[in-house]
Amino acid sequence: MPEPNHVYEEMLATRADRAVDAARERLWIAVRTVAVCLLWQALGFAVMVWALRVHDPVNGPLAMRGGAGIATVGTLLTLVVSQLRQRKRGD
Repeated sequence: MPEPNHVYEEMLATRADRAVDAARERLWIAVRTVAVCLLWQALGFAVMVWALRVHDPVNGPLAMRGGAGIATVGTLLTLVVSQLRQRKRGD
């Protein structure tokens, strides 16, 4: 026996609300991911700027490469973790 029309309308309204909530959550995940990536980039840039102030011929280039590594690895790890969380969530 088919369900009454009001039950279908309630189901459609509930699913529409859930879709809006899921879209909002995906947006905030993306915003947080971008913010964390920018923080890693800023940290790496700060280390690289500090490396310009180091007058030691051994530690200066090492700090410069370290800053580049911090920015690159931090950003990549953030993107990988975000992707794994989204897969776990079902997105």
